[in-house]
Amino acid sequence: MKTASQSLARGLDILTVIDASPVPMGVREIGRHLDLSSAIVQRLLNTLLSYGFVEQDPSTRRYRIGHRSMALGASNRNADGMMRSAHDILRKLAEEENLNGYLGAVSGGRGIYLLSVPSRWIILRVDAGEALSMHCTALGKILLAALPNAQARALLGDDPLPRKTEHTITDAQIVLTQLPGIRAAGYSQVREENLPGVISVAAPIANDAGEIVAGLSVAYATGTISISHDRVIELTIEAAHRISRGLGCPASLIDRWRSDPASEPALPDTRQA
Repeated sequence: MKTASQSLARGLDILTVIDASPVPMGVREIGRHLDLSSAIVQRLLNTLLSYGFVEQDPSTRRYRIGHRSMALGASNRNADGMMRSAHDILRKLAEEENLNGYLGAVSGGRGIYLLSVPSRWIILRVDAGEALSMHCTALGKILLAALPNAQARALLGDDPLPRKTEHTITDAQIVLTQLPGIRAAGYSQVREENLPGVISVAAPIANDAGEIVAGLSVAYATGTISISHDRVIELTIEAAHRISRGLGCPASLIDRWRSDPASEPALPDTRQA
């Protein structure tokens, strides 16, 4: 029990040090801060990485706080500008347009929900950190479209993909063929692939470097809104762009993800290296 408690305490210390750093940190740097050997730090980081509590930059091999940690702190929205901004924007869309809103990201080798803001007509109740269906939701497909095809294929998993409705696409290769069209359009949309009678639209959120760090989506059941579907698309893109600008993304980079993803920074994937 003492060893388990010690490992937990050290893991929390690592998260605290990384969270306090303005830039990603390396194993040795973390070890120096905590007076721990590189071997111990690496072992603990591997565990935190596998659960999505930290993320590793594939080019520098350095670590930063992961989306799972952000999800656990989602209730304290003052702690994160993206969460706070997304909550306020989605709440307004829920109140004024009766649209259910969601925020999601890729973490730990899977898609997860970061935030859910329901309207009066609740479509889907989800909790922060809950798994996101990548193949049959607009939110999942927009996140896939921001990735190179090989990484998107790995996230989809093995065929056949889970069938949710009669409209669900269960062949991963077919889902992949939709991604170029999503990039060209600048948004994704899904009609009754995840839930019967439900339509959803999603757009990506970029940080100050133009990297896609999350996706925003809205969903509604047929007959529950008074605006047109085209207007829903406009509102979704406007909302994602507004959050991106709040993260410091310049106008020149906000649509960079729409070019060939193989030549662009990939959305962080925190699977075990």
